Amino acid sequence: MTPDGIRFTLACGGHPQPFLIRHDGMVIPIGFAGTLVGLFDDPEFRDHAIHLAPGDAIVLYTDGVIEARSNGEVFGEDRLRGLLEGCVGLNADAIASRLEEAVRSFESGSARDDLALLVLRVRS
Repeated sequence: MTPDGIRFTLACGGHPQPFLIRHDGMVIPIGFAGTLVGLFDDPEFRDHAIHLAPGDAIVLYTDGVIEARSNGEVFGEDRLRGLLEGCVGLNADAIASRLEEAVRSFESGSARDDLALLVLRVRS
């Protein structure tokens, strides 16, 4: 790590695109869709290199987050993005906890799918 951040390289293998939470509040999806891992003999992956500044965070998650359901409605990427916009400045553990709590609350406490999260944050 340098004083201005780190270089991060990502290759997605079938999971939803991760989100980047910039220290200035911008929340954007990153990476490129990849082949499902284990489904094909010769999967294709594309690297996506990105510079992460101090305070930036990356949120990786399984489809159980965005496909969580409640009364016929899905949690969805728009709701996820809105939630992450409120996580600027939080540490990685707090971001993951807030997201897990929001999904479980949306589903009234009963998860119907996997819910795996990984949050990486560059220290300020």
